[in-house]
Amino acid sequence: MTDDQAQTIPLAGSTLVRGGEFEAEFKWFTVGNLAFVKHAIHSARDLTPGDVDVFGQTLSRVADGLAEQGVAVRYGVERPVADPTDPVGAAVADAAGLEPTAPVTVLRRKLPIDADEPARQGATPTGRPVRAETDGAAWSALVATLADFPSRGDALDLGPNDFATVVEADDGSSLLACCWARTMAPAAPGSPTTTEIVAVGVAGGVDAATAAGLRRAAVVAMADLVGASGVRTLAIPVSSDDEALTAVVEDLGFVARRSRQQYVRPAHA
Repeated sequence: MTDDQAQTIPLAGSTLVRGGEFEAEFKWFTVGNLAFVKHAIHSARDLTPGDVDVFGQTLSRVADGLAEQGVAVRYGVERPVADPTDPVGAAVADAAGLEPTAPVTVLRRKLPIDADEPARQGATPTGRPVRAETDGAAWSALVATLADFPSRGDALDLGPNDFATVVEADDGSSLLACCWARTMAPAAPGSPTTTEIVAVGVAGGVDAATAAGLRRAAVVAMADLVGASGVRTLAIPVSSDDEALTAVVEDLGFVARRSRQQYVRPAHA
């Protein structure tokens, strides 16, 4: 990608980054109004400051192109939980003008969640798969109230690799919670795919205990939905400052496997 190449940045794609003997790659996909970006370094040698600058400039151009389409970038760098620091990722983010968010822990569990597992207790009311033909208005009404939910115009717009579950009010008049997951492309040819929950949302105006039950119901319904499609491992990234969701998913048997530091453009940029 060069400055004289006038092109629209696709909502999902990749681009090579080259400089001298340095070669790396950015890959990204978009969920709603958020693009999740990661990198892979193909060069064996250590990066020089010049390499980092080229890397950061490319990431900045990708972010600019996506911003023109109303999409914000989240650049994520994954590390083992025991060793979460990645100097390269931090340097590239800084060169691109991105700032760190609260660290994220990626938790995983095997599926299915068996009927007699204690994890199913407390998932009340019961969640279900979203019904695109009838849930559109209720979905939009709920998502419009969720500040951090990755949506574009609050519409129910699921791609072929997306899954969504909801928890509805007892009288069926509204949706109280929702969960959105996506099956990701393999990190490398031959490696397994990953299905990851990208967002869990709960309507406002409920107490903490009720909110926990709604989150649990939405996530259990998601585990059932993706499990029925053949998925055997489900992941969920949880921000380190989201104690409520952390408590729910740990109680559901999810275990911390990776640490992910995310970087975003500052609000004033």
